[in-house]
This record gives sequence, C-alpha cells and structure tokens, in this order.
Amino acid sequence: MSAIATTKRSAATCQELADQYGISRVYDDYLEMLKDDQVDTVYVATPSSMHYQMCLDSLAAGKNVICEKPFVFTTEEALELKQLADQKGCLHYRGHHQPLPASL
Repeated sequence: MSAIATTKRSAATCQELADQYGISRVYDDYLEMLKDDQVDTVYVATPSSMHYQMCLDSLAAGKNVICEKPFVFTTEEALELKQLADQKGCLHYRGHHQPLPASL
C-alpha cells in the first residue's frame, strides 16, 4: 500500500496507521489522493451514503475500485458505475467477506 486517505477529522489516526504500516503518502482529502499517479486502486470503506460518489470520483480518475457493501443504493447508480468502469478500463468490485461453512 502506497497511500492512505481519510477525513480531516481522522487525520491523526490516519497518520498513526501510515507510520505503523510504512505507508508513504497520507491524504486528508480523497480527491487529492485520486490525482496521485502511484495510486491505481481505491478501497472505499466509508459510510454507505458516501459510497456512490467516492466510487464515481475514483473511476472517473481511472482508478480500480473495491467498495464495501452496499456499494450503491439503486440499480441506476450500479449501472452508471459499471458503464464508467468499462469506459475507463477499470475494475469495480464490491468487497464482501463471506465466511466459509466449517464443513468446508
């Protein structure tokens, strides 16, 4: 991981994580992070109400996106993000941990 972004309110925690894990670039504005050519993938783990816009901005900037569920609230938003990802040649995944049954 080469960069991490957070809100201004969580900047101190973000810097602590960066120091702990050796992350070289810290942003308190994700739009600034999207300008970084070294960032090729964005993991969106913000409140659900922010997912659509952050995914849209990230894809528009040519970044691959992994987004926590729910990644959007409407079919129209999902289709728009898919179309933009296809246009930009980016991947857009919904991150979801699905534990395997103990029998497997």
